Amino acid sequence: MLRNLSRFICLSCFGLLVVPSGSAMSQEPSPSPAPQAPADPPAQPATEPPATEPPATSQPATEPPATQAPMVDPVAPTEKRLEAIEKLLEQLSTDLAARKVPQAPSKTSEDSKPSAEKSPEKNSERPANDLVPTPRPRGERAAAPKAPASVKLEPSWLEEIKWRSIGPANMSGRISDIAVHEKDTSLWWIATASGGLLKSTNHGGSLQHQFDREKVVSIGSIATDPNNKEVLWVGTGEINPRNSVSYGNGVYKTIDGGKTFQHLGLDRSYQIARILVDPKNSDTVYVGAAGRLYGNNPERGVYKTTDGGKTWQQSLFVDDQTGVIDMAMSPTDPNTIVVAMWDRMRDGFDSWPGTVPKPDGVDGYDPIRKWGKGGGIFRTTDGGTNWTKISKGLPPGMTGRIGLDWQLHSPNALVAIIDCEDIGKGPPPFAAYLGLVGQNIDAKAMITQVITDSPGAKAGVQAGDQLISVDGTNLVEFDTLLETLRKKRVGQRVSIAIKRGDEDKTFDILLTGRPGTAAQATTVSLGVAGEDQEEKILVQRVSVGGSAGKAGVKIGDVITKVDGQAPGALQALNEK
Repeated sequence: MLRNLSRFICLSCFGLLVVPSGSAMSQEPSPSPAPQAPADPPAQPATEPPATEPPATSQPATEPPATQAPMVDPVAPTEKRLEAIEKLLEQLSTDLAARKVPQAPSKTSEDSKPSAEKSPEKNSERPANDLVPTPRPRGERAAAPKAPASVKLEPSWLEEIKWRSIGPANMSGRISDIAVHEKDTSLWWIATASGGLLKSTNHGGSLQHQFDREKVVSIGSIATDPNNKEVLWVGTGEINPRNSVSYGNGVYKTIDGGKTFQHLGLDRSYQIARILVDPKNSDTVYVGAAGRLYGNNPERGVYKTTDGGKTWQQSLFVDDQTGVIDMAMSPTDPNTIVVAMWDRMRDGFDSWPGTVPKPDGVDGYDPIRKWGKGGGIFRTTDGGTNWTKISKGLPPGMTGRIGLDWQLHSPNALVAIIDCEDIGKGPPPFAAYLGLVGQNIDAKAMITQVITDSPGAKAGVQAGDQLISVDGTNLVEFDTLLETLRKKRVGQRVSIAIKRGDEDKTFDILLTGRPGTAAQATTVSLGVAGEDQEEKILVQRVSVGGSAGKAGVKIGDVITKVDGQAPGALQALNEK
């Protein structure tokens, strides 16, 4: 029945309807009515009336009546389709492939008799041409093909693999850490923010709950012992300072693969961010404690044990508001450790409440303080005896959360992802203004736009000019000009050389303040207006508070020399 049901489901997609063996099967009627046929159809239709069982000695007529259409047997074409569909079913369901189909019933059994005899009342109500012969059951299915002993997986196949959840099936919350033993990669430990600890011994194929009898279930970090896969260190207290977070009560350790756990202190550390085990000495362990999320406490920073957790020493402490957010140990020297410290504070609100304006870079669900002066990256090269704060190449302002990772195959390559107070703000705008826009085209620095009334436009620079040099330095990229301008101040000059067709030109341009800023007003530094008169300037107006007015220049004065030379035009004087 299961086999016939599968036929019905699949064949429905092909526009056919197959009913189980032993039942009537309907076919679209032909133009000429067809007589009732027995279960095993002969080559020619019987001459006896269809409602009466034919005698055993009766023989079929040699010629059918002239008004009777030849019988159409649907079994042969349908069989081919069924065979093809069954091959697909065998690939999709091993259960169907293993199941054997009953053998065809004997012709002498009751089931082999025409359906008209078994259900005379039902058949008498149906027209004779509505019945067609029922297809015989086929033999057993072919055995499923055996999988090869070994299969080569092409790298390209992995691109089609999609991630899927493997448990637990109920809501488990956030996964805070995962540890895979480096000498037995089938052994996985998975820490959750509020659901305890999980263990897998088959690459994540199945999971077993651990850490179910301890006082807390919130875990921030876990670490395996590289020298003993039965040993696992557990740091309690989730490290993500969100609006709903549970705290822990220190460090635990198992030496029997998770069957039992021993509490090893640091009860008041609250949240533990990272645990590092010395691969050369399993008794030496470093614990990075973040401390309280909602207040100050001194039990934070880096703690170290050299006796397997019996005693602890605080190795690195910044202040009672700054704790560890991440740590990384050098893959070649376990005494070299880099630590990320985070100065932050949560308050009693889910977010910045009400209409309180949020500072730049702050999300509504961030801690009330997410950057602080105590944060940063620290390094030790002597196992925690001495620490140095790293600053070269890092953001100069206050830092926030930091993630660290050491590249195993390049001992000098350390990667840090840093949140800081300047995140998302980009570089500061230029103080000085030139008014040129450009881009690199065919390995040339080309000027594509000149802003109207800008210093570049007044000097005569045009769109389409090719930049050759800036302040005497050859350039092939437009960014070289931008880097030069970034160092300039309002009132300074910049020299640019350009190529326009076959002509070479050089411009010496006075930089002004950016339009719309207070610095733009500083471009008129002399503060006078007047009239040019034969290498002299007659002063006709003096700005109140301007440089000339403060120096004692008055209306009617005549400027004859500037820096020992003729003043030239008044406009040029104001631009100096």
